[in-house]
Amino acid sequence: MSARNTVSYLQWLLPAIGEATQQQVGIQGSVVQRGKMIKTAADMGLAQSSNGRQYHWCRALRLRLRSCRQKKALQTRRLSRMLVRKRKPMASLRRRRERSLLSLKGRESEKEGMERRVRALKRLVPGGEGMALERLFEEAADYIMALQGQVTAMKALASFFDSVGDEKTMMNREPC
Repeated sequence: MSARNTVSYLQWLLPAIGEATQQQVGIQGSVVQRGKMIKTAADMGLAQSSNGRQYHWCRALRLRLRSCRQKKALQTRRLSRMLVRKRKPMASLRRRRERSLLSLKGRESEKEGMERRVRALKRLVPGGEGMALERLFEEAADYIMALQGQVTAMKALASFFDSVGDEKTMMNREPC
């Protein structure tokens, strides 16, 4: 991610983080909901800062975020009319899936293993579901570069906030 894209990314991310931390959310879901809001803002910043690129993952990410907003608006209307149902933890489902994958690994041929990995990559790259293999690799490479830039920007942001917090702590100390 170039310096210009990093600035563009942070311009999207910072206001969204401020909004997420100031919003009043229910006690139980506050951390989870704020985390989701920050992740959505990070994804949107990533898609917007990659503006001008002709990669499908940027468009797919924007589309996914747009549909999430529409879905959220619909859910808000529905929740006002009915009770919220609690879901069971997904840990048991995950364990069952892992067990079945472990039992299949011994019987899996090399080709099946490769196909399984390609399917996993298609799920990881936004918009990768219907792509040909060569295009998928190009998209994945660009998406990885963008994610590395995102990590660099977030590390810098965390370091900045950490240093600001240290300065405030130093200022609030009483003289010896």
